[in-house]
Amino acid sequence: MRHPSLRSRGCSELVRVLLWEGDPDAAWEAAEEGGCSRDLWLKLADLRRAEHPEDTLGVYRRHVESVIAGRDKRAYAEAVRLIDKTMRALNAECGRPEEFDVYVEEVPPLLTGPNAT
Repeated sequence: MRHPSLRSRGCSELVRVLLWEGDPDAAWEAAEEGGCSRDLWLKLADLRRAEHPEDTLGVYRRHVESVIAGRDKRAYAEAVRLIDKTMRALNAECGRPEEFDVYVEEVPPLLTGPNAT
């Protein structure tokens, strides 16, 4: 059970402490249970990727979506870089390179959705 002071902000502080203590697996579990900041999710995904690449796919997908939500040329350029460098490699690391093609087909609606500028 989480301490009441952590409920409103997720488990970011707990995740930071567990990372500082050198326990990224426990930090990942705490983040899954109670959430954490986007920056911490990315740090956790970077640490977990080598041994558990499949666990990190969702983190990177959400990050790409949040970058695209910036809805400007710089955000789109960053999203393309993330998709090409990170998502392509990650799908290959998971042994599912064909899923990258499916993912790429899912991205254009995000770029041209109803709120696109």
